[in-house]
Amino acid sequence: MKKQNILMIVENSFPNDVRVRKEANTLSNFYNITVIAYKSGTDKFHEMVNNIEVFRIPKFNLVKLNINNKFLRNNINKISYVLQYIYFTTLTTTMFLCLFIKRRFKIIHVHNPPDMLFFIGLLAKIFSIKFVYDHHDLAPELYLTRFSKRNDFIYKILILCEKLSCKLANVIITTNQSYKQIEIKRHDINPDKIYIVRNDPIISECSLKDNNELKKANNNKKILLFLGSINPQDGIDVLLQSLHYLVNNLNETNFICYIIGDGDSLQLTKQIANELGLMNFIDFKGYISDREKIKEYLFLSDICVEPAPNNELNRHSTFIKIMEYMAASKPIVAFDLKETRFSADSSAILVPHDDVEGFARSIKKLLDEPELRKKLGKTGLERIQKGLNWEIASLNLIEAYKGLS
Repeated sequence: MKKQNILMIVENSFPNDVRVRKEANTLSNFYNITVIAYKSGTDKFHEMVNNIEVFRIPKFNLVKLNINNKFLRNNINKISYVLQYIYFTTLTTTMFLCLFIKRRFKIIHVHNPPDMLFFIGLLAKIFSIKFVYDHHDLAPELYLTRFSKRNDFIYKILILCEKLSCKLANVIITTNQSYKQIEIKRHDINPDKIYIVRNDPIISECSLKDNNELKKANNNKKILLFLGSINPQDGIDVLLQSLHYLVNNLNETNFICYIIGDGDSLQLTKQIANELGLMNFIDFKGYISDREKIKEYLFLSDICVEPAPNNELNRHSTFIKIMEYMAASKPIVAFDLKETRFSADSSAILVPHDDVEGFARSIKKLLDEPELRKKLGKTGLERIQKGLNWEIASLNLIEAYKGLS
């Protein structure tokens, strides 16, 4: 029987987006998958990746102005992000129409943000194509964490876009129970068309890699690891405050913290680290796309950290980094957020909201107690092996697609 054609659209690079890569690989066993994504680095504009056809578009370069007037800077950055979403939606819509002539897609699977991709959902209805909305992020709450403290006009537009995406979708795929409840309550969505597909790791990819050169470079210092994006909502500034307290108040200096990732707040983070006198204790590694290299750093680490602060976005989100830390059998220090608590459970020391000093003390406790580090790491790995893994999560993805027939 001939496989049906599916189009996936993601405003990220592929296959570097872990969630989209796992979903595409799983679905490629049953469908012909085409992906439209952003081009990153030396990526080709068109290529086959593990039997998945990938088309890439150039990135929209955001205007980032370091001007002193905060109000002006904030509003210019708002406009830049809106333009980015319009650019991506326009180009992907055009590409969809061009590709549809030859491939006759039966399903379009869009990954938010942006929720403006509901425009493609409208076109899908016209062409009798099934529309799948994959709800990665709460875009309205993400906007509040980055640009505004109030429900302004742009926030209301984002709520509307999210609603239209949910309403137009034949099936909604979401990352956890919190997102599902928001979709039901905020937009009156039928629970039967919402499928939870968690950001859980693939067990076969969990084996770590040793690197003796990295070990030698650390001079027996304990290794802290942050792995992820560095944006306003990610709490790297909170991590730096905690490390400052760790060094200056708890007198702990025998450590180095690797920060792996990139984002809008990277340069500001480096500036704050320098002002706090922490540059001897932090090593910014930048963005690393090589999964094997990331495994080396996970192997090397003694403690992994998730400093995401308490807000409407983070409370409801399942962080991929938490799942990767657990799969690597590493102890975790994180703030006590609803979905973080569900994922990590007793494999992490969960610190009360906004307790910067408590975060530092928890790191100190793990540095001083190797048996506790081992116990928490083992507990996390067992949670992955017993249920929080892609082998199980992907069954819901397959079930969602069955719901389209």
